[in-house]
Amino acid sequence: MKSQGIIVTWNAVAIGELASISNDSLATNAPAIDISSFADTLAQSRPGNVDVGDFTFTYNYNPDDTSQASLETDYLAGTERVVTLTCPAGTINTITFDAICINVSFNAANSDSIHIGTAVLCIKNARPEKSEV
Repeated sequence: MKSQGIIVTWNAVAIGELASISNDSLATNAPAIDISSFADTLAQSRPGNVDVGDFTFTYNYNPDDTSQASLETDYLAGTERVVTLTCPAGTINTITFDAICINVSFNAANSDSIHIGTAVLCIKNARPEKSEV
């Protein structure tokens, strides 16, 4: 999805020149774990752990952007940070989650001499907040 009007912050600082985001549904489905034993006549299960997945975004790489530099530094250090995704309108305007950056990469410059960076964040928990609008 294009990022028009969407703001992503890493450790309370907006990531500059955001281009696109994906895996932004933050689904909260827990798998069922089979706990049946041989003595059971019906299948038994318990809910497993919720895995809300990863969050991926691309941006126009700017070596002078401090938020992009912080993201790369935290990736190398394995630092967990608070991330906020703010949408311009809708039923859920703000989603806040803790995450660890598990991948940062850059591609070769395109025809406009712009490098595209990609970051993948492993979501630890999510806290959606409903819009007041």
